[in-house]
Amino acid sequence: MKKWTDKDMIEFARVASQGAYGKYRGCRTLKSKLKKYETIMNTMTVRITERRLYSKIVEVEVDIPDNISIDKVDDYLYENEHLYVSKIEEEMQKAKPIQGWAEEFGCSDNKQETAETRYDVLTFNYGGHL
Repeated sequence: MKKWTDKDMIEFARVASQGAYGKYRGCRTLKSKLKKYETIMNTMTVRITERRLYSKIVEVEVDIPDNISIDKVDDYLYENEHLYVSKIEEEMQKAKPIQGWAEEFGCSDNKQETAETRYDVLTFNYGGHL
C-alpha cells in the first residue's frame, strides 16, 4: 500500500462524510469505506467499450400509377413519401434486429450511411436508391 498524502487524507475525509453510494455502495461503516478507498487507491479503473451493429430490414409494397415511366419512379416516390414512410416505420417497430450489416439481403451498399432506402419495380428488373 502506498503512503497517504495530504490530498489522499482530504479525499478520504470527503468520502467518509458521504453516504454509501457510487463506488462505496454497501460501505456503511468508516472501516469498510477505508478498506474500499485503499482498494481504489491501489487499482486502476479501465473502461471497456464495445460497439455492435444491428440492422433491421423491412419491405413494404406501394402501388403507383402505371403511367409513370420507369426512369421517373424514383421522382414519383420522392414526391409521394407519404405512401410508404409510415408503413416502413410501422414495420421497423415490429422487425427483429439482425447483427451486422445484413449483407445477405443485398441492400447494404454504402456502409457510411446510417440508413438506406431503395426501391425495386417488381414488374421489371429495375430499381435504385432513394
